[in-house]
Amino acid sequence: MTKKESFLQAMLQCPTVSEAAKVAGISRSTAYKYINDEDFRLKLSKAKSEILSGTATYLQQNLAICGKELMKIVKDPATPAAVRVQAINTVFCNAKALTETADIVQKLTDIESKVKEGKT
Repeated sequence: MTKKESFLQAMLQCPTVSEAAKVAGISRSTAYKYINDEDFRLKLSKAKSEILSGTATYLQQNLAICGKELMKIVKDPATPAAVRVQAINTVFCNAKALTETADIVQKLTDIESKVKEGKT
């Protein structure tokens, strides 16, 4: 693995450029030279997108479990009222956000289909 590749990996794991440079065994000036390189920036951006996509997929796969657990809290009369209210609020807020996101995704899918068909 090259120093540049090591730095890219470190950038995905470290909170700062300085820390990533230290982990990769390069100077800060070399780190910033890499960061200013268009190809490096594209690779870093792609790697971050892949991480975010993987995380989103993982969370989506576990939404049902989380929802069931929240509903157990909401329905359990032994749960303190403040905790139940917080659980209810969490369910409502997340259901709203998920619904809005699903609507936007569907609209984008419809627009993309129309564009592909030449019906803009």
